[in-house]
Amino acid sequence: MLVGLASFPATAQQGQVLLLSPRSGESFDAGEQVVANGRVIQFGGFPLGGVTVWLRLLDSQGRGIPVLDARVSSSSFDGFFAFTFDLPADLVAGTYTLLADAESVEIFDAQIPITVRTPFRGVPILATLSFALGGALAAVGVVVFLRRIGRARSSGRPPSA
Repeated sequence: MLVGLASFPATAQQGQVLLLSPRSGESFDAGEQVVANGRVIQFGGFPLGGVTVWLRLLDSQGRGIPVLDARVSSSSFDGFFAFTFDLPADLVAGTYTLLADAESVEIFDAQIPITVRTPFRGVPILATLSFALGGALAAVGVVVFLRRIGRARSSGRPPSA
């Protein structure tokens, strides 16, 4: 005799979302354009067309990045879907999760980690510092040269090189 058993409605999983690109762990620069595509298939490998797929980019805390939250596509008759989006230019470097979420609860979602790099934007600063340092060194060189000439003239002998 069984006592205290509860019954819950079960939903059979029909299929899954596959993310074909980008590859798991692939790296992108903040501001870069990303193409994500995939396929929705039944567990037997047959395509599932007409499935609504939501694409989300989640930070390390699982929060959606607003610019990419809730982009929608429907899979074609052969199950394929595609998204093209630009990563925000001010996105902080780190690991994010790209989530392809099927609207149907009967289809497993797909998620992969991607890495976002912050491109080095310090070249103008370095160039400015290099020019300033070069200018300062040139000024010091001119001052030293003029002092040598001044000393040589006051002593009455020709300046030495």
